[in-house]
Amino acid sequence: MVVDRTLHNDTTCTLYLTVKDTGIGIPSDKLESIFESFAQSDINTTRKYGGTGLGLTITKKLIELQGGKIKVESEPGKGSAFRVEIPFKIDREPLNPIKEEPFEFTPFNNDLKILLVEDNAINQFVALKLLKNWDVSADVANNGKEALEYLQNYKYNLVLMDLQMPVMDGLEATLAIRSLNGKTLNSKIPIIGLSANAFTETKEKVIKAGMDDFTTKPIQQKQLYQIIKKYALSKT
Repeated sequence: MVVDRTLHNDTTCTLYLTVKDTGIGIPSDKLESIFESFAQSDINTTRKYGGTGLGLTITKKLIELQGGKIKVESEPGKGSAFRVEIPFKIDREPLNPIKEEPFEFTPFNNDLKILLVEDNAINQFVALKLLKNWDVSADVANNGKEALEYLQNYKYNLVLMDLQMPVMDGLEATLAIRSLNGKTLNSKIPIIGLSANAFTETKEKVIKAGMDDFTTKPIQQKQLYQIIKKYALSKT
């Protein structure tokens, strides 16, 4: 995809986007109808690649609602190029980024050890940095299966468990941990769910699976600190 822009004055500009592919292409006699509802350049397209033919129609309507336009250039067997133009107003007011309120904390310094179960490298980095600031040591498991291996071999005070992970997700891992029924030191360990999904039904699912609590991502340092204080310290 290529993106460019043209400035008209201090308050308006036009954004240009070009998206190219090397797919099957579109015959010239079908270019005018390709944006119509349920239209396909070839009936075999739906059979082979799936889809209902609504994607380009919806795209075109969304672009037009913003005062823009879209056109396509294509050649059968060589791919297509979709070109989009959208006008924008330029906001000259300075942005005020949302900042998390600072809070005073006391390092735990209680030989706490936490297992962070998270597959995203950025989320791992953020969480580990916060834990280090609070003098909390941590191991990282990239999925639920790895978490089970750690918990059967090492003692922890708390598990921070992401819900959506490859191999074994957080709910499956929690059910497996709770099914150990005292067979390991960590079968009754506090488990805190982590998810970007803040819906009530999500919290209900994690509690039903055997987790002790739930917090949303991106991680808020004050909230995480309070969770550790509430659940990890009470078990030491």
